[in-house]
Amino acid sequence: MTLFLVKMRSLVLPMLSLISIANLSFAQDSELIEKVSDGLNLTKEDCLEAFILQKNIPNLASESIIVIPKISERNEDYFILDSYILIVNTQTGEIKSEFHEEKTWYSDALILESIEIDSSSYSLNNNKITFGIRVKYHTMSRPNPFELEELSLFIQNGRKIERILKKLQIHVFKGQTDAICAGEFEEQNKSIIISKNITNGYYDLKIINKITKSHTTKEDCESKIIEREKFVEYLKYENGEYKSSF
Repeated sequence: MTLFLVKMRSLVLPMLSLISIANLSFAQDSELIEKVSDGLNLTKEDCLEAFILQKNIPNLASESIIVIPKISERNEDYFILDSYILIVNTQTGEIKSEFHEEKTWYSDALILESIEIDSSSYSLNNNKITFGIRVKYHTMSRPNPFELEELSLFIQNGRKIERILKKLQIHVFKGQTDAICAGEFEEQNKSIIISKNITNGYYDLKIINKITKSHTTKEDCESKIIEREKFVEYLKYENGEYKSSF
């Protein structure tokens, strides 16, 4: 199956993504989430329940990461979400640390597909808990398919959770097609390598961006790679966040 057809099949039924995310929400610790929501004076009606998340912190079972998206605006065509990102006591629901931002996530023509907690070992500072939030979007356009995945990194700093990397685009897929088969496409995938160098108490990040350009034709609908590129970028921690430093 061609790259184009695989990508297009993933966009056909967006409700499947919403259903699977909703099912995941039921797997969360509902009692814990209710305690935390009460502590924030949030009701079920205030939040988009399908995107509420809870995940135990690796090697620290007494604490959990919880994500609560509060509805800021909503109508038939779009919604905007405020974010509550929390570290809590897994047993009591006591909020240990908190990040709150208005209008963090949105869904309109660019559809919010999923929000995920990434508890990979981002050892950026040996003394602080670090984790990621991954957010995926896609469009429903057959002539102009588009996918996006963003990664933000957070650290626990006392009562606060601080965002130290904001919405790094780690995956982008875009194309222009005849809405049937023929088209031109570009896909970018970024990987993060933690450097041994330290700037202002945090390890530098090496970002490797691999770009693949391809096309399909009406004759065979088979994807053919026409160009590959690789770029390297370094991010250093300055004034509270990671910034580009080529």
